[in-house]
Amino acid sequence: MKLIDRYIVSRLILWLVIILLFAASFYVLMDLLTRTRAGIVEHGAPARIVLRYYLNYLPVIILQTAPVAFLIAALFVLGTFARNNEYAALLAGGISFYRFAIAPIALSAAVAVCALALGEYVLPSSARRADYLLKTYIKSTNPTREIPMAWSRPDLGLTYAIRKYNPVTRSGKEVMITKRVGATITEKVEADSVFWDALRGIWTLEQATVIEVEKDSEQRRQFGRMTAPVYETPGALEAGRRSADEKSFAELYSELTGLARSGLVYPDKWVDLHAKLAVPLTNFIIFFLAMPFALRVKRGGLAMSFGISIGISIAYMSLFEVGQALGRAQYLVPWVAAWAPNMLFFGVGLYLTSKIET
Repeated sequence: MKLIDRYIVSRLILWLVIILLFAASFYVLMDLLTRTRAGIVEHGAPARIVLRYYLNYLPVIILQTAPVAFLIAALFVLGTFARNNEYAALLAGGISFYRFAIAPIALSAAVAVCALALGEYVLPSSARRADYLLKTYIKSTNPTREIPMAWSRPDLGLTYAIRKYNPVTRSGKEVMITKRVGATITEKVEADSVFWDALRGIWTLEQATVIEVEKDSEQRRQFGRMTAPVYETPGALEAGRRSADEKSFAELYSELTGLARSGLVYPDKWVDLHAKLAVPLTNFIIFFLAMPFALRVKRGGLAMSFGISIGISIAYMSLFEVGQALGRAQYLVPWVAAWAPNMLFFGVGLYLTSKIET
């Protein structure tokens, strides 16, 4: 049986590598044509810079495409094994499905562990380098561009929104601060602008209006300048804007727990934290869907495997994106938002696997 184990595992690894190489090449080609080509031409980025950018971006591509690549490889290799009646011969020889499945399931677990290690130890530094090369040589992003900022302080019942924030000058325009008691709004502060007073260590609002909301009326007070009820430093606020790809799970967890202790909550970042574990483990979970499909479909080759995998992938990604959106909007707690698709697909996969002839 060890011979069969080596045969199945070696074929799975071979096709996984082939499909990953094809997927990475296709990804880079499409990215060049749709996202970076204009910036490369406009800013005259040298070929070596473009090559360095995509080499550093490669871990992102691998992590995103590995589950689909492994699904296609498993469907094709196991499907071929079944279509050639090799699986039926094993059953006839007294070898059960459970014994046959040990080696490929162990490989799927190894692929998941490798994906986790790649995301934890390689991805953060390579993503930072890729982002630097993209912004410096390809897109030449204006460092003074204004960006939206929003955060909350549940411990104080406050939510903040700055429509146009400049991280270089540490100032913003079109500010809204809302105070709630329970679900009821009790006070709003609207201001034309806000800036960080480094000498005094405070945020200052300009042309501000304080609106006290009562049951049937509102009372307004206007100020040319006033201290903003913001208790975070610019560094604490801007920390939440770094890409999750640029941090390891440990770094992101440490940062978010530190911010939470000071009252800052970033629901979208907590979703990203759980996704850093959920996405790599998809490589393990997806295999339990691949096996029942591969061993039951008796016709078709790579094209059939590709078609089935695309259908499964679309269903998974649709659920994943919906979960992410609901988590960021705080309709779902972060861990449910990130893990729900995996739990659902794992349950379906286990059910289908249990129906395989053993």
